[in-house]
Parts: sequence; C-alpha cells; structure tokens
Amino acid sequence: MSDQSALTFGDIVQWYESVSLLEDGQGNTFRIFLKSRKRQVLQEYMDYYQARGVPCVRVSVEALEKGADLTQLPRPADFAPSPLDPNDISAALSAGFGQVSINVSRLNIVTPAPYRLHYLIDPPLEADGFFDTEFQGVENAEVSCTVTNGGVVVILNELDRNRQTQERHRANVFAGAGAVVIPRTRFSFTGNWWVRVTNTQPMQSVFTLSFNRVVTTSGLALAPIN
Repeated sequence: MSDQSALTFGDIVQWYESVSLLEDGQGNTFRIFLKSRKRQVLQEYMDYYQARGVPCVRVSVEALEKGADLTQLPRPADFAPSPLDPNDISAALSAGFGQVSINVSRLNIVTPAPYRLHYLIDPPLEADGFFDTEFQGVENAEVSCTVTNGGVVVILNELDRNRQTQERHRANVFAGAGAVVIPRTRFSFTGNWWVRVTNTQPMQSVFTLSFNRVVTTSGLALAPIN
C-alpha cells in the first residue's frame, strides 16, 4: 500500500444562527434559517429587514390541478445527493453585511399537492458583492430578476453528478429594465441548480430574484406547470 498523505484540517468554524417561522396567510408554514460566522454581521442583516418591515424571503403556495401531467424527474443512479434536505432551498449572501447564509424548509403545508412554491428574495449587494442560491430536483429552471438600483449579472448553473457547475445561461440586468426572465431551461445533468447574482456596479445594487418549484404528492419537486 502506497504512503498516504497526511490530513490537514482547517480551523473549527463557529456559526451564529437565527431561526424564524414564516406563515403565508393560508396556513402554510416555513422555517427560515439565517447563519453567519460573525454575530454582528447576522444582527445587521436582520436589522436591515426589520427596518424595512418585510421578511428577507417571501414564499407563496399555489394549488395546482390534480389532473395535471406531472412526470417524475429521473435521477442518475450514481448521483450523490446534496447534503441539503431536498425540501430546502439554500442561499449565501456576500454583501455589505459580510457572509450570510439563508435556508428555507417546509414545516407544515396544508395546501393539497400538487402545488407550486414561489420564492422571492431581494438582498442588497455592495460593490463586488454576490449572492448564491441553490434549489434541487427541478426539471425546468424558471428564474427571473428585477433590479431597482444599480446593475447585476445573473448566472444560471446546473450541478453535474460531481457537483461541478455547468453554466447554462447568463443575463445582465439593470435598473429600469423591468423583469428579466432567464430562458426556461430543462435539466441536462441532475436537475439541481445554482444561481449566482453579482453586482456589476461600483455602488450598492438592489435586486429581486424569484423562482418556482412544483411539489407532487410524493414530495418531489418537478417541472413547473404553465
């Protein structure tokens, strides 16, 4: 047996976390997890949205017709699933606050399946700031972005079987341009998607990113229904 190299581990990372409950007004509830390595960064992020009077993530649930054609999204047998729960979305924000991660999980959904989940998030980005979000098991990615201040570039990536990103689309979005919709994109690898939004301006940019996913009775997220 050949000599194996020694393992070198990094420092132990301490995360600060805050958990909140989100209700959509129809009896559906979600858990929102905010994390940061710095307590002050997390507090500033929460204070920003507290001052605006809106949650950092908005989620709505739309009931779909039971007779709709919902086909299961095939997965490669050798694909290693993400450590994230398939029910979750995750996001990482690097802005004026520093690094903040956001996770959303379904706690109790009373809307009968199948239903469409619509996610909307709008963090501010300082110069050179970026925002990442990942959503899983979606056959056709539907993403739109609106900028109210500054400008950003939106890149839609699909994760392959090795969790490497494969760029599928990119779009430049500027204030006053209205909503820019990334072309509806069918999966080629795994149906797991990663979106990065990067500020392209030397000033703060404010954007709104939205995307959909459909959940069936089995709990799998499938192709959005028009």
